[in-house]
Amino acid sequence: MIKLNRGQLFGLDLDRHIALDAGAGTGKTMVMAKRYVQHLLTTDQRSTRLLSAGPREDIIGKGLLIHPQKERTSTHDWGGLLPEETVAITFTRKAATELRARIRKELTQILPPTVKSVQEDMHFDPRLRSEADLEMLLSKLDSAPITTIDAFLSSLISPWIGMLSSKPVSELMEDEIVPLLNKEAIRLTWKVQNGTEAFLAGARGDVDKFVTSKNRVFQFMGGQYRADKLLEAMMRNSLFVEESRKNLVLPNSDEIIFDQEKIESLFTSLIDDNFESLFQQLHKLFQDWVDVWLDGGGPLVVKSPTTQGLNRFQFIQYLLTHVNPISDFEKIQWIWYASVASSSTFDASLKPDAGFFSNSRLSDAQKWAGGLKTKKDGKAEHDNQIIDAIYLKAESVIAIIRERLNSPIGYLSRNLGNAAALFSPFFKLPILPEEQTVIPKVLTTNVFENPPSSSYNFTQEMELSILRDLFITHQGVKQILRQIRIQQGLQYHDDRHELAEDLLLTRCPNVCRDWYPKSIIKALDSLALNPWSDHHIHQAILDASAHPKVQEDLEKRYNILTRIRSKYRAYIIDEFQDTNPQHYRLLCRLWGRRKREPDCPKPPAGDWDPTVCIVGDMKQSIYRFRQADVRVMKRAVASIREINRIEQNQESRLKGIRFEEKSRDPRPVGGGVGKYSGFVKADTEDIKFPAEARFHDFRLGEDGNSSSELETKKRSEGHVELSINHRTLPGLLTTLNHLFSDIFNSKHHEITGDWHARPQPLTPKRKSSLRGRLEWLMPVSKSLEPKPIGLGEPIDAFKHEGADLRDQSLQLMTSRIASLLKGEPTKKWNSEIKSYESQVETYRKVKPEEILILAHSKTNIIKIVRALESRGIPAVADREGPLLAKPVVKALVRHLRFMAYPEDENAVLGLLRNSTIGLDDATINQLFSAKLKTISWLNHLDEQIQNQELVNLILYSQQLSSSGYVKEALEIWIDHSDLFLSHPSTSERKDIENFLQLITKIIQEVGHDASSIHARLNELSALDSAGPTGKPSSITGAVKVMTIHQSKGLESPVVILFDPFSIGVRDSALASKDHIKITPDLIAAQLNPWPGKTAPLSGLWNLCKVMENTQDRAERRRQLYVSLTRVKDLLIIVGAPKKVTMDDNGSLVIPSKAFGIGNHGAMLLQSLWTHLHKSEEVTDFVINPSTLDKHDAFMNAQLDGIHFYHHMDCFERHENVPEIKKQIQRIGHFSKDEKKPDFPIKKIKQRIYLATHDLHKESNLEFIHGGPYLDIEPTIFGEMFHRLIEIGLPNPAISPSSLSENWLIANDDGLTSEQIIDEILAEFSMTDRQNITEIKQRLLVLGTLAREGALGTLTNGHLVDGMKVIGLRTELPFWYRHEMNHQDFFRYLWTPKGRKKKSRVDYSEAIFEGRIDLVLILENEKGDLYLQVIDAKTTGAINGFNEKQPKQGHPLQQTSGKSLDMQPISDAEKRLLESHRLQLILYQKAMEKMTKTISNTKNLNLKNPAIYSAASGRLLSLSDEAVIRGKEELDEAIMIHLGRETSK
Repeated sequence: MIKLNRGQLFGLDLDRHIALDAGAGTGKTMVMAKRYVQHLLTTDQRSTRLLSAGPREDIIGKGLLIHPQKERTSTHDWGGLLPEETVAITFTRKAATELRARIRKELTQILPPTVKSVQEDMHFDPRLRSEADLEMLLSKLDSAPITTIDAFLSSLISPWIGMLSSKPVSELMEDEIVPLLNKEAIRLTWKVQNGTEAFLAGARGDVDKFVTSKNRVFQFMGGQYRADKLLEAMMRNSLFVEESRKNLVLPNSDEIIFDQEKIESLFTSLIDDNFESLFQQLHKLFQDWVDVWLDGGGPLVVKSPTTQGLNRFQFIQYLLTHVNPISDFEKIQWIWYASVASSSTFDASLKPDAGFFSNSRLSDAQKWAGGLKTKKDGKAEHDNQIIDAIYLKAESVIAIIRERLNSPIGYLSRNLGNAAALFSPFFKLPILPEEQTVIPKVLTTNVFENPPSSSYNFTQEMELSILRDLFITHQGVKQILRQIRIQQGLQYHDDRHELAEDLLLTRCPNVCRDWYPKSIIKALDSLALNPWSDHHIHQAILDASAHPKVQEDLEKRYNILTRIRSKYRAYIIDEFQDTNPQHYRLLCRLWGRRKREPDCPKPPAGDWDPTVCIVGDMKQSIYRFRQADVRVMKRAVASIREINRIEQNQESRLKGIRFEEKSRDPRPVGGGVGKYSGFVKADTEDIKFPAEARFHDFRLGEDGNSSSELETKKRSEGHVELSINHRTLPGLLTTLNHLFSDIFNSKHHEITGDWHARPQPLTPKRKSSLRGRLEWLMPVSKSLEPKPIGLGEPIDAFKHEGADLRDQSLQLMTSRIASLLKGEPTKKWNSEIKSYESQVETYRKVKPEEILILAHSKTNIIKIVRALESRGIPAVADREGPLLAKPVVKALVRHLRFMAYPEDENAVLGLLRNSTIGLDDATINQLFSAKLKTISWLNHLDEQIQNQELVNLILYSQQLSSSGYVKEALEIWIDHSDLFLSHPSTSERKDIENFLQLITKIIQEVGHDASSIHARLNELSALDSAGPTGKPSSITGAVKVMTIHQSKGLESPVVILFDPFSIGVRDSALASKDHIKITPDLIAAQLNPWPGKTAPLSGLWNLCKVMENTQDRAERRRQLYVSLTRVKDLLIIVGAPKKVTMDDNGSLVIPSKAFGIGNHGAMLLQSLWTHLHKSEEVTDFVINPSTLDKHDAFMNAQLDGIHFYHHMDCFERHENVPEIKKQIQRIGHFSKDEKKPDFPIKKIKQRIYLATHDLHKESNLEFIHGGPYLDIEPTIFGEMFHRLIEIGLPNPAISPSSLSENWLIANDDGLTSEQIIDEILAEFSMTDRQNITEIKQRLLVLGTLAREGALGTLTNGHLVDGMKVIGLRTELPFWYRHEMNHQDFFRYLWTPKGRKKKSRVDYSEAIFEGRIDLVLILENEKGDLYLQVIDAKTTGAINGFNEKQPKQGHPLQQTSGKSLDMQPISDAEKRLLESHRLQLILYQKAMEKMTKTISNTKNLNLKNPAIYSAASGRLLSLSDEAVIRGKEELDEAIMIHLGRETSK
């Protein structure tokens, strides 16, 4: 049994809310599992004292339990919590499964004291009365809410889906479909031209305003491409967009009215307490500087009139004398105005190390005169000593100004001041020269009529107007997207989250917005700052007193919310640092006041009812791209501390179990291993358990010494840190602590903010004989030779030209991995003797699966896997980037394109150049030149290509594709082409497998047409990284390669961080490509109304850029923490900054400039420098690899040094076989003419699955003839008519009868019921269609025809041909097996050389399943019963149907006067009946097997099946001859399909 450390023991405190701040490798999962178990077993805890038990259910499946009920405590009497009352939420399904398994293991190691003999690792617990109690808990664990947040929310909304959505949807769409539907919603947005079209597309609310706003966004973005990118980014980050809207817009306003004060506060919220001092200093320094130039009459000041505009010097004077900033918002502007006047250009004023005061005076650049004379001109007019003295004094002041403006707070103030001045200047600028371009002009005219020629910025009103347009457009696109999803029957996680918001009354539910009064909606949308509060609901219910139905509905919804809360008494939430604002809000809604019955205890003194434990590590918050916000955890921790303080002071019911200075251990005292373990060893039989509880003092630290007062207070208020690390070897962890103390140091914070993590030293507790080791593979190339011309010589990244640092890093890393796998010694360069020294390998030989490589880019992952595979090292990637970008997949897509468009010359060219055919340009030119226009490309290739097997392969795959077997065609091509010769690696085989799985999904969505499949692939390919990715390979015993994000929660003996100098380099560029910055606080678009011209300047854009860039850099530091803390034994950094060199002394020299770039490599170098040199001042880093590992900083940490490897000579050389040689070897192997052995032909049984429509024959009856065109998809209309028959057809249900009950469900005639038809229209989402009246009228006409014809006459209980209906079934499910025996029937295997017998089929069966439209049970005058199958067809009832003049309508209408005659009369009826004859025979055979289940006492005779023609209302019955002939032909039709299957 593991002994818990003090922090873990504090985590078991069930009497207060807990925030576990768990560092990497500190055993948080174990604490969560143990805490969960203690919630179940402890009868006296906060949850049981303050909350009554919720609705408890008995055990499901009691028959599976071993112990009798009398030995088991009933669930209603159980003193602790039950699993269904205890919620545990994790980040992934895998983590949830692991946590459930941990909890189960914890439970199974506990037994009641009554057990006599158990295993050594078992422990007694007196809180269990018997083994039956344990069995009860374990049986409930499987259904307990231990899951992800998405799954938990889905389980909440599932029972209430009917009241949350008018059109419930259950299918969760695939991730790659999400961006496609987003694009479709955006496309429809641009398409709508007016409010009506917008409403029909799905927009709601003020649709006219939506149309106006989206048009303005389109204009201001300068066209559709940029506008598309902007909206796609907004849809990807919808949650942050909504959060920023809530943050910026005044509450309770019908319109979007911005909170001006809140927006201005964003500009100043980023500065710290040092700002005021900076402003005062700068104000005085600029005054001193001006006084220097004015001293002695100002001999160097240019005396120029101000009527033409102030020069720079005069402008600074104006700032000092006429501008008096009061607020911080004004002061930051003042600083920027002063700095921009002191800079040569606008851009220069915003640089980190700006060069203010050109040549010690003011610049004359950009047509804005400085206003000061040069030293030379001054000396020409005045005494040299005076001029020199003035310049000397000025330079001394300038040096201080430069230092202040370039300080971190100065740099930040300049940039924020610039943003504030562009957004809302606080004073009116004086007149400046018209031609100057330093300070931008404010654009006040119509931007589209008069494009400015120089730099400009929008007014504040224009900026806010565009911001308002962005919010309105985003809301409208979301609404259109929602309608698209509903129409396609799809749903995504964000839809379920919105339904959860409605269920938990975070806002007014969407389904209520159309009928709740505006005042109620406004009240419900006013959620308090504390999301758990129900004040907004109480106010809404109070306001609804004048609207009884609304009040009743709202009270019902509130009652549901409080009952949901009553179900759960404790929450444990993992990975809380990656919680997004919406998830936090929803969880808080569940923590509010629950339903209280009269006998329930009063609510807790604090605001939260259940006991809450959140677990996370703010240093590991790295999912901002998924809209996680690290500040959420900080807010949650603050709330926990506040609520704990309230309960400590006000909650008297916790007296005796909760104390301010200590936590109670809920486990029984005196048991287990030793006095303080909390359990009794299992082999102890006679035990007495002391009743007193055990407590743990908050004032003591892990080492037993006193903790600080601050730490003690944190623990008392529930904020507990876990800092004992059990993962990483001590020496390595100590060194990492030193590095992170610098990486997370506040000196790196350009802006103060809640998003910065603080360093947390971890205490190493892992015991091992190994010593931790840190290596850096930093390539330094020597002089390079030209690349070899011949393909037979391998390219060496360290020897030949053209390789970059990444190529060299890759080669160096694969060599190091090879040496680790083989246990080979290494060599290190010694700059003192300028040679290599052999090193004894101090680390053990490793296995491939013990190595984890982390890369930032998916492109890098692909390269890494390929490089390892080329060295014979097995490697597997969790994800390797976009699947459709893989070379082997591209080859298959090119072949698919040819199958889709065999006459497209580009498709032909792609096929011929494909790696599987690989014709050279000369041969291709010959093929194209020789082709005649009258000959198809397939015939031309057949004639011209000499390789007959290749021709056969092309023709056969094309034949399969054109027959609808696209996937089978691709499989044939994969199996028989040279694809595996060109792409032989294991990872590429996995790519092929993933591609075929993707093709299967696409076929399910778009059908079997090759062109449709290819079109969908093009759509997915355009998504790039958002498109489909390959599923990870299941290869074992391989090196694992993944991104840092995917490594969360993992650990490995060897961790390699690849190319850290590229991590973060392009983040800002990538973020700007979407032309919008999105944060939870603010969004801003990069507007450019005139493509090709200079974009306008924007204060909001500049502010948002500062905020986003700072948060990105803070997250980048957290990413580095995550990557380095995965390691157990050996950490390897691979990569080098640019311009790393080897000097003349043989030492490695890393330039100091490499330290200032905000990538992971620079962070590591900076922290390493600080650790080694104990200095903040950075110079070039000079390294002797041979002695660095002996540095005192590492020796004191008990680390086996830091080992630098810079060249391939550091490792054993192995032969590198060029890829071309490997290819030749593979071709030679496959080209050997070896005789393959003949195998005996197996005898098999064949089963195929067919649909009834596989038996159809084309009738060509659906065409327009006479009547109007009805604008509706025929299949949709057909389904609607079938639905009318299903629920509107009367059933006389004559009793008494021998029929089973389900045939005798009486139903009134509703064929012409407008209410039923309206319900059907709503069910099929037809209510918004413009032609709904026409559709409804058509259904009414067809319903009338059905009632007046033979079908309606029969089902209304009347006689037709001497028979009447006594019972019926609509939409009757059936399953039918058609069996056949064969002789000499073979399955063949296709090969390019011809077909080969694969097996002989002696017996086959075809399986059919589906639904029969209608089955009638009829009775004649003698009392004999007959069964008749009827299939309803809407052919002719849609297009060409003439409602007023049937004789002028569709041919099937022209017999409508013969309504009771059941024999086909016209040719159209005969063709319709003939085309569905086999389907009817099949239905009759299926029903023949079911007759005994229909009537137990009477035999059922079979009446010939019939077609019901909706166009005429006639029943068309098959003749006896047609039935006999159909039974014979059914076998033949099935044999055709069987033959197709056997020939595949």
